[in-house]
Amino acid sequence: MAKNKPIGAQIKSLRELSRALAHIGLNRSHVALSRIVKDHRWAGRGFASHAPWPRAQVPKMANWIKFELQENRNTENFDGRDELGRALRSARLQMLVARREVVKLDMEILRGEMVLREQHEIATAKQFGEVRRRMMAIPRMLRHSIADTTDPEVVERLLREAFDYALSPSAGWRDI
Repeated sequence: MAKNKPIGAQIKSLRELSRALAHIGLNRSHVALSRIVKDHRWAGRGFASHAPWPRAQVPKMANWIKFELQENRNTENFDGRDELGRALRSARLQMLVARREVVKLDMEILRGEMVLREQHEIATAKQFGEVRRRMMAIPRMLRHSIADTTDPEVVERLLREAFDYALSPSAGWRDI
């Protein structure tokens, strides 16, 4: 098939019409063009709904497609490769990626690999409450032991043991 057809030549297929439109800067697939030529407004402009088409009408066809269908882009999707279609596919892809991340986090939570912040804050508050309770109990626990002792080393040892108990893993302090 010759690349440069004479002006009076006929376009004999939708693929050829697609190439002719692309040559003047309007990219539409032959599938999209098959829907366009079936549109009632196409025939109303004096264009045939099937091949052959006069090559001289290609610029008029391109202008009609650009400007007439541009208004209806949101309601009538004649070309799957248009900007609206790309934006829609992009939004769907982003939604799928977000859903995948949510499912991934849910699975990690169910497996115990991750905990929810609220659950962690509650557990931490309980651990600090237990440590505080044990620290507050130290004077009561050592009241009689320290009162009878005058040796500073014994007092220091008793205090160290009391603090070790208050901060022991059973209090949850080292798990935080």
